[in-house]
Amino acid sequence: MENAVYGPRDPSLLYLQNDHRSSALTESNMDTSIRVRRSDHGIWSVFHRPHNPHPHPRVLSYLVQMKLYGVYRCRRMQADWALITALVERWRQETHTFHLRVGEVTVTLQDVALIYGLPVDGRPVIGVDTHRRTREWQQYCMTWLGFTPDSSKIKGSKLSVKALSEYLINNPVLDNSTYEHLIHYTRGIAFLIVGGIMCPDHTGDSIPLMYLRHLEDLDALDGLHRRWSPEFDEEVTLLAATLGKQNLLPHLFSEPKSKGFECEFGIGSFMKLVEDIVNYM
Repeated sequence: MENAVYGPRDPSLLYLQNDHRSSALTESNMDTSIRVRRSDHGIWSVFHRPHNPHPHPRVLSYLVQMKLYGVYRCRRMQADWALITALVERWRQETHTFHLRVGEVTVTLQDVALIYGLPVDGRPVIGVDTHRRTREWQQYCMTWLGFTPDSSKIKGSKLSVKALSEYLINNPVLDNSTYEHLIHYTRGIAFLIVGGIMCPDHTGDSIPLMYLRHLEDLDALDGLHRRWSPEFDEEVTLLAATLGKQNLLPHLFSEPKSKGFECEFGIGSFMKLVEDIVNYM
């Protein structure tokens, strides 16, 4: 076991082996499964209730319009952590592909379109995290979400997932709900889908409020997009769609080995995509 060699025989192409997770494999951690980052408990806590198992039809119509219904429709699945761990150990950042015994494979835009119905053409939506005072963020939430979260529920520019989900649970959309409440509620659901499922925060319990800026005018939305932004050297957009020459999952499995086998996947990773593909396999 000590003499085993993990990784490429020729490092000229796969030159990041020293930082690759497989280089940290030892006999003691060979069977250790890693966990993925997820903040989707908020959205599913809203609808995992006997009296409210699905969004109101008025809300669903907006989710369909925004091209987010496919993500909601897949629901929350129990991932096979051992299988995902095996995929992590075979993912190469240099080529953005999984190196398997049968050859190289990767996740493509066609997979995104077929599984979730997300648009793969159009202008990408990008944004930058901005600094505001807590009171200003509270006012912002009141304007666009219809409620003012407690100051303790806002950390920096991030809103507590629990605070938003509890508000949505206690204030559902009904047949006689006003148009204003419908829009606030729908925007909150879309916010949980985008920030909780597609772009989970590293904390696992909060969502960056910069995503909410792109949901201000629901009637003007016809699908959201996401891409890697070289300008900011990080993923700062919403949904995986228009990527140009960039790969769909640029740093999905790029955590350094120094974090061992207890770390999570990279910031902004659309981890549910990999989970769903694994379940479909």
